[in-house]
Amino acid sequence: MKYLFVYNANSGKLNGLLHTAHKIISPSTYQCSLCALTFGNFSESQQWKTFREELDQELVFLHKDEFEKTYSQKFEYPVVLRETPPKPPVSHANKNRALRLVPSTRPDLIKVISAAELNQTPSLESLITLCKNRLIPEPVEYSEQRAQS
Repeated sequence: MKYLFVYNANSGKLNGLLHTAHKIISPSTYQCSLCALTFGNFSESQQWKTFREELDQELVFLHKDEFEKTYSQKFEYPVVLRETPPKPPVSHANKNRALRLVPSTRPDLIKVISAAELNQTPSLESLITLCKNRLIPEPVEYSEQRAQS
């Protein structure tokens, strides 16, 4: 599975400097809880880095402007989304009643952790627990009966 973590912040060096200054000067009004939880003032939290590197999932981190440019969609940010492959082509009849396949080129995006949930997450430890609960698939129990059918 591919998971998209979208920050409530725009990309670029100037924006990065402004966000860093905002976190230092007025952390209570900083608008990206995902950034605040996973990054200190100048670098990524070591605990978060270790967690994401050990997770057996594909994680992609994007700023909201990068996400909107790539996916042409908007959400309330920050947000964590699961990207699923595009659906198979759909057949449509044209005016001559001939069928043609229309491929779906856009992947489906499913909200896994909402902005409201991220904004209410009090600590990095809570975020890691939330990610473990939502991003790690539950184990499938092996059954001899299933294997024989």
